[in-house]
Amino acid sequence: MFKLIFRNTNTGDIRKIFIEIGEYRLFTACKNMHLCKPQRVKNFYLECDVLNTFLIYRYLEGHRKIMKVDSYYNLPKQGWYLIKSKP
Repeated sequence: MFKLIFRNTNTGDIRKIFIEIGEYRLFTACKNMHLCKPQRVKNFYLECDVLNTFLIYRYLEGHRKIMKVDSYYNLPKQGWYLIKSKP
């Protein structure tokens, strides 16, 4: 079976969430997960499944979930597209 996921890669929407999150909270989340500091906004994307919405960064080693962003007001309502992924 496939898992259905919605993804948003719009950098404008992601920048709005960055403003609400704040630089300190974002870099603290990366530091707690022992990840290096993200460098480019275009490598971030939002991913939503049935229960949660995550901010994800594409590192060279792979994709890592940085933090859960369900409770933020600036989540986009448009620009989401459906992806089938393997469980």
